[in-house]
Amino acid sequence: MQLEKSNRKISVKFENSLEFAEYANAVPANNWSKIRDDYSWCGGSFEDAMEQVKHGNPNRVKKLFDGLNVIEALINEEKVGEIRDVTGEYFDVADFLSGEPEVFRRDEIGQQKPVVPVYVNFGMLGDISPDIIENRGCAIVALVDELQSSGFIVDLRIVKGTQYGYDRVYTDIKVMTNPVDLDEIAFLVANPLTQRRLWFACLEHIYEVSNCSDHGYGSSIEYDLNDIFESGLSGFYFTSSSHRIFSESNYITLEAAKAHILGMVEQFKSSASQIILG
Repeated sequence: MQLEKSNRKISVKFENSLEFAEYANAVPANNWSKIRDDYSWCGGSFEDAMEQVKHGNPNRVKKLFDGLNVIEALINEEKVGEIRDVTGEYFDVADFLSGEPEVFRRDEIGQQKPVVPVYVNFGMLGDISPDIIENRGCAIVALVDELQSSGFIVDLRIVKGTQYGYDRVYTDIKVMTNPVDLDEIAFLVANPLTQRRLWFACLEHIYEVSNCSDHGYGSSIEYDLNDIFESGLSGFYFTSSSHRIFSESNYITLEAAKAHILGMVEQFKSSASQIILG
């Protein structure tokens, strides 16, 4: 873990989700992040968070991927009158997300698929429901899984920006890729426990307090995209819920989440140097 402070800016970087969880768990047992009892809003207890980040949650992940199957089933619906180009000359978004292999057979032998950055800001304000967080996360898991299954190299980063008083606090959690651990990213991006237990505890740890209520645990802000995206590189950036582009309606159901992701992919394929916000 790296912690840097300068000019009211705090940067904390974790090598993996377990390091993130252990840093959070180091706060005292009577800290607010550990004892608050509104489990439905938090996604469970602090003990649940530690158990799931270390060992996973098979029942919850099954539910998540059952939802993912719903998205895939909808994506796989054929358009009336649609004719597929079996040679791969025609790039179809539905096939792209559903993992149809023939779409991606045009590469020469030995040619490597491009790297696709997918950066996720997990900052969700307190009025965002756990269902919205889960549907959004499910859509992100679907996108990452289909990109990876189709041979693309996914550069995945889980981030959070926070305005806490006069300070800006930036959190960055590395996730192993090639292959991406979908169980791990499902916990980080589709579970309220990530922010409302573990990250709250990290903020308490940074400021060495038992309760950050003086500033309400801060307000979500965005990363500077110039800092995380290489110049001219196309990719996906899922904003915090504070961003003007964020809309709960995009994730109100799995069907809505699917449609939103398809729209993002349409934008992605139309430009070689565009950051797609979602």
